[in-house]
Amino acid sequence: MTSSATANGISCRPLMLDEARSLPPIQSGYVTSRVMRLQIADGGEGHTWELRPVDLSKSHEKTYDDGRLDDLLELYRENVPVECMHFLAAYDPRPIGLLVWARMTWNNTVWLIDIRVRSNKQRRGVGRRLLGELREKAVQLGVRGISVETQINNYPALCFYRNNGFRIAGFNDSLYTNNDLVDQDVACFLFQALNSRVLNAH
Repeated sequence: MTSSATANGISCRPLMLDEARSLPPIQSGYVTSRVMRLQIADGGEGHTWELRPVDLSKSHEKTYDDGRLDDLLELYRENVPVECMHFLAAYDPRPIGLLVWARMTWNNTVWLIDIRVRSNKQRRGVGRRLLGELREKAVQLGVRGISVETQINNYPALCFYRNNGFRIAGFNDSLYTNNDLVDQDVACFLFQALNSRVLNAH
């Protein structure tokens, strides 16, 4: 992936690890007045998972981290070695967004590990631009698709991914703790297949 042309005042380019570490911190988190709620019903021979939006009586806010890249790297180090991670930054001309990804050769996909945009630059097309750059790279690599994980209560993230061509591919209600379903903090996995029909839609 080479340095891309500027569009709408936003440019993107890949970074080496040292360059990514030198970026000013970009905090990750969200605020929402709506979440998704998951209900599971076991009907004997059948098993149903139903996901529905619910409006909250007051806004829910969550902060994942303070934006230091090394904290993010440490979190995923057991899954992907740091030397296998790739970094893509967005500028306007200051750094305003960062995307971290890795190629998963075992299932021929790209894993979108993390994407974040400065809070005062969100909803301006920065995240969409970063995803577009990643999609182009994934096509060049010849992988079959892009996968990403979020949580059902992160309604803004779910809307963002679905509006950018991802579909919900499954859940894990025990990924973080044994109380994920009770707390409704359930992992949600999304996937974007890279074929002509999907690409022509964007």
